[in-house]
Amino acid sequence: MPALDRLVGGDGLEAIRTKAGGRIAVDGLFVALGTAGGTDIAEALGSPVEGGELETAPDQSTAADRVYAASDVTGGQQQISTSVGEGARAAMDLLEDFRGADYVDYKKIGDATALTAEF
Repeated sequence: MPALDRLVGGDGLEAIRTKAGGRIAVDGLFVALGTAGGTDIAEALGSPVEGGELETAPDQSTAADRVYAASDVTGGQQQISTSVGEGARAAMDLLEDFRGADYVDYKKIGDATALTAEF
């Protein structure tokens, strides 16, 4: 990527001028200075990345110990509803991993499982 010098345009952005004097015609610009990709930290912790996506098991866990992934970094539908569901599943499975027991929703008092859970 060439080093950028300035934005060019009148009422709207038309191009980007490079430090070498070149001009790149553009319709828009997204600025993301100093950001990391969604998989960078998981990859640094030892989770394999294939084609820009983290490999996960059905419970959203990765090959790295206690690293779970959800949403766009795992591929799939890339929809908000799917991301929320995967995030909830990953959080519950991580809680189970920390506790060494199945997740129990104690707000569901009528549920016999919640009433008989042992720790």
